Amino acid sequence: MDLNIVFFFQVAFTLILMSLATRWWVMPRLRMLPVEQALGIVLFGGAIRYMGTILLVPAIAPGVPADLTGAGGDVLCSLLALAAILANRAGSPAGRPLAWIYVVVGGADLVLTFVKGLETGLWIHLAGGWTFVVVVFPVVVLSLVLTVVFLVRPKVASSPRPALG
Repeated sequence: MDLNIVFFFQVAFTLILMSLATRWWVMPRLRMLPVEQALGIVLFGGAIRYMGTILLVPAIAPGVPADLTGAGGDVLCSLLALAAILANRAGSPAGRPLAWIYVVVGGADLVLTFVKGLETGLWIHLAGGWTFVVVVFPVVVLSLVLTVVFLVRPKVASSPRPALG
């Protein structure tokens, strides 16, 4: 069977499963939080992008040169997401702008990496990194989408916070 078909089937299925879990269990809880707290949580999906440094490991894609640009872009996105998490957690006015910067840079990096992967046939050469990409790519996509959802949402929580205790 064509490896590209298997790869994209697995990515799509993971994205569907994670989207359903997000819709049914994660979003109802996130909607109860103030926007800054919800942003801090959903940005964690972008902060794990440092794992894109897997593109520097020759054993992952034998015969494919290390992708310094792709790995560097992922590290930059990870740092932007982390800065946005910390700023939102601290209640800093820089939190929302940093989250927007992450969305723009992270989205562009994701598209560029995907296009480059199509051009080079990277999926076929992933070897041990196959599962990593199949799981992490959908997390990153959902994180970007959810970050936008909470950035365009009004700052007040849509429903009161649940009472503790």
